[in-house]
Amino acid sequence: MLSRYWILCLFVVVLLTSISADAVPQKAAEPHGQNTGGQGDKRCLVVEAQVGTDAAPMVVKTISQPKSDTELTQERIDQQHREHSDDLLVKFNGVLAVFTVILAISTISLWLETRLLRKLADQQAKDMKQSLALTKQSVDAAVALELPLFVVESTTIEPNDKTHTISLGNHGRTPAIITETCFVTKLDHALAPNPRYPMHDVEEIEVSRIVENGHEFPISRSSTLSEENWNSVLKGETILWVYGYLDYLDFLKMKRRTGFCFAYMPRPDKLYPSMPSRKGEWVQQGPSAYTYDRLLTEVDHSW
Repeated sequence: MLSRYWILCLFVVVLLTSISADAVPQKAAEPHGQNTGGQGDKRCLVVEAQVGTDAAPMVVKTISQPKSDTELTQERIDQQHREHSDDLLVKFNGVLAVFTVILAISTISLWLETRLLRKLADQQAKDMKQSLALTKQSVDAAVALELPLFVVESTTIEPNDKTHTISLGNHGRTPAIITETCFVTKLDHALAPNPRYPMHDVEEIEVSRIVENGHEFPISRSSTLSEENWNSVLKGETILWVYGYLDYLDFLKMKRRTGFCFAYMPRPDKLYPSMPSRKGEWVQQGPSAYTYDRLLTEVDHSW
């Protein structure tokens, strides 16, 4: 493909050629006499005829006069000028056609290159997005290894206890700053698909509490269960649910929330299996939406 420089030079040559063609002097023939033409002077003999319907038509007879040497010379010069102009016009049209073809080829080549560059740019953008996604996953995995990890260590919720307590231990690599807790006890056969946290069960931590790796944080609430409620649970007539959350700041000062959910399952007496149970154990049960660990901004607060 010709470079743009050669295309510009070719255009300048064509322009100069057209200017030269227009600059050729042309002398107009100026034969003497009143009636002039390409065939020399012609004198007309007019014969009058009668006017009327029966009159003979008017007859005009042209008598050609021989051309002079000056007129013949001028005709040859004019003929040469016309042939020269026609030749230049043909050459100009030829050059213009060649230039048009070259311009068309250049335009097509440029369009093909632009299309190829666009495809390469789209592919590069896709590769960049995939690379960024992989990088984000790697960073998230590296950060997750350093985050606090809270696990329910023990529960102290018995029929005769006036205070219910659940302890969460930090098994992560970094400490956590506790900011808020929620502890809900509920009697029901099943929980709703999404958790609902009543305001009276939420408690803000006024004095920041730092929980190091290997340490526990207890969440306590006063018991609201009567002896009749416990009897219903031990008989299997209903289920005692305990759920809630723990809000904290991680080592990046990001607010996170850990949700938990447990159910009390009566344990029959081995010696008297037919008798109502007086003891039980806590097991992790309930819908999956109750157990999680995520950023506070990712939690659905409509629950």
